[in-house]
Amino acid sequence: MQCAGSSRPIPSLQGREFPIGWISDSKHIFTQVPTPTGLTINRIDLNSGQRELWQMIKPKDQVGLNPLATPIAITPDGHWMAYPHGTQLGQLYRSDNLK
Repeated sequence: MQCAGSSRPIPSLQGREFPIGWISDSKHIFTQVPTPTGLTINRIDLNSGQRELWQMIKPKDQVGLNPLATPIAITPDGHWMAYPHGTQLGQLYRSDNLK
């Protein structure tokens, strides 16, 4: 991420994790990691790399849940966030009288 015209790697960023927003103190960022049942939101200290679990998002209805890969929107104070999620359902039919 960039701040004040300079760039540097984000310490301790993991495999499928990506940044989603600065925190208002400019010393931390929010990151998201998709999980099979939702998202994990972390707060990372940009100086030390220390991470803190900030929020776990799990939609109530998990039936047919598609992975939440779209980045969420979050305010710098962490007070509001918005995220999409989708489901995919199908039907299976059986017939014993086909000729």
